[in-house]
Amino acid sequence: MNHNRLYLRFLLTFLVVILCASLLLTSCQTKRIINMSGFIQTVTIDKSDRPNEYFFGITFAELKPDGKAKAVYMAYRASNFEEAYDHFLMQTRFTLVVGQVRNIIVGKALAEEGLLIPAISNLLLQPKFPITTRLMVYEGEARDFLKLGEDVTDFNLYRLVIKMQNFYKISISTVFNFVRDYIENGADPYSFIVKIKSKSASLSGSAVFSKQGKWVGTLSEQETIYMLMMRSPKFNTFIHLDKEAGHAPIPITMQNAVSKRTITVLETKPVPKIIITLHVKGTLDTTLSELTSDQQVQESHVEHAMEKQITKTIRKLQDLQSDPVGFGMFVRNNMAFEEWDDAKWPEMFKQADIQCKVKFNLENKI
Repeated sequence: MNHNRLYLRFLLTFLVVILCASLLLTSCQTKRIINMSGFIQTVTIDKSDRPNEYFFGITFAELKPDGKAKAVYMAYRASNFEEAYDHFLMQTRFTLVVGQVRNIIVGKALAEEGLLIPAISNLLLQPKFPITTRLMVYEGEARDFLKLGEDVTDFNLYRLVIKMQNFYKISISTVFNFVRDYIENGADPYSFIVKIKSKSASLSGSAVFSKQGKWVGTLSEQETIYMLMMRSPKFNTFIHLDKEAGHAPIPITMQNAVSKRTITVLETKPVPKIIITLHVKGTLDTTLSELTSDQQVQESHVEHAMEKQITKTIRKLQDLQSDPVGFGMFVRNNMAFEEWDDAKWPEMFKQADIQCKVKFNLENKI
């Protein structure tokens, strides 16, 4: 019996030693990989003063001897990302991995001239490049982000977009979405706008693009929410209407409203006639304790207010001839194949008769 116990104790001790040695080796190997690999986290792209050349910038984390990481910033002018990437490799001891890229930020001039797709096309050919990378535009030169003294363009900005995505329950402002809408008949791309304020990065509305990939207009934060509501079959959203807009005795605020939309095409020509219906339900966050029975929040008033604001957003998109909602896809699906002309859709969209209907259900009535 004692012999068996001694044997088991020896075996257990041996296994613990093997496990500890394995963990130490794994830890050393992981540290060596991190030290040798620079995981590129953000790529910035700006227009250059030379034809067919762009300013590419990158940020990546460098592990210091004390175990802490610091952000490293580099920039280079090149005709494509592959050329810039080769230059960056020659300037550092890192292998520079693109598989962990979180953000691509492009400058205003580049986006307005329709150079965004040509600028990122070579990057898209990288086999390990994640198409879920966030694509954002900046109203200035994107390489301004490289001058910040803190790492705000990487994890912090990435987490901000992820937080919004988790709240909205949809994929937003990704490279995949942008490229898909760029090549899709009857839809136009959009992207969030990022700004710098007090050495920190934040989001400020969205940029909408033409079928040629040019930045043609800007939506405010509220207009962006309405655009995403119309774009998404199901959408979790934040809704706020002041007393005047909602014709209510109190401001109407809902933190976790849910919207479901349907789009019906009544006619395709000579002028498309479309009805978009939004079924919205939510719980009023504003206190109801001070309201009397004759001061109830009327659902019809909320419906009218939302219809008015969403219709205003639709008219703005029509004036810009940009269709990030994708109304054109529904019109195209109601046409014969030979009748659809993608080149004519922007003008058809501008002239289209689009009506918005909102059906609102307040879940905590008094």
